[in-house]
Order: sequence, then C-alpha cells, then structure tokens
Amino acid sequence: MAYFDRDGLPLSRTEWEEHRTDRDYCIVKSYENEDIKVTILWLGFVNDHINIPKNHWKLYELKVENVMRRLNGHKYYVQDPIHTERYSTESVAIDHYANFLVNNTECVFLDVSGKGENRNLKYLGHVIEEDIVAAEHEGEMESEDCVSVDTCESNPDAGSW
Repeated sequence: MAYFDRDGLPLSRTEWEEHRTDRDYCIVKSYENEDIKVTILWLGFVNDHINIPKNHWKLYELKVENVMRRLNGHKYYVQDPIHTERYSTESVAIDHYANFLVNNTECVFLDVSGKGENRNLKYLGHVIEEDIVAAEHEGEMESEDCVSVDTCESNPDAGSW
C-alpha cells in the first residue's frame, strides 16, 4: 500500500495518518439536507500503485448517504452503494459532486457553462455546518466523516479499479 496527498505526491504512512485525522484536509466538500448527505473524501491511498497506472488511482470518494431517523428522532446515515463512487482527482470528484447535487437535491447551477464549481453551484436546502457540528456534540447524530486507518487497512478492494 502507498500513500499520497491531495496532489498525488507521496506520503509516509505517519503523514497519511495525520492527514486522515484532520477533518479540514480529508473532507473536500460536504452537503447535507434532511434526506441526504453527500461528501467528497480524500482517501489518499492506493493498494497497488506499481501495477495500477496513476490516472486510475482512486484517491477521492464521493460518499452518498441517506439520512435516517430512529424512533427517538436521532439521525444516522446509511451509505448508498449505487451512488458512492471513487475518483482519481479532486477536480473530477468535485464535478461529479456538483452534478449529483443538481440532479438529486434542490441545488442549481447559476451558470451551466464550464465544469464543477465553475458553474457556480447554488446550495439550496443545505443544513448549515455549524448546526451539524452542534447536533453531533449534543449526541443527536452519529457521524464518521473521515475514513479511519483501520477501515482502509481492512478493505482490500479500496483504491482498486
């Protein structure tokens, strides 16, 4: 297994682990409304970087989760296996993120020319980040935004095509 930063430059395992605990570094973009949570995560590892061409390294994941509620009202998330996908570059992940939001939420493009956020994505129906963090601290929500080291190590298919 090899580790890479957000620009695809090599990292030591220790450096990668430090980045994985930094929420601002590993969460590229995130959107949540009452029904869905969409996040671009930097994964930063490739299982077989020698035999897999660099343009096929999947360093980013577009993670789509359905927001569910327990009977007591607490939120939890169920990952959508159909829409959760991995991408080789941040810009490609952002483009798919923007398209997913426009096609599946109330978000709209103010400018349809260009790619990704260059189309001026207008976030509609978005739950404010401060509200999400406050709810997590109050115990109302369960969240695991960044992928843990153990999760990555235990998944032999992660980062492969």
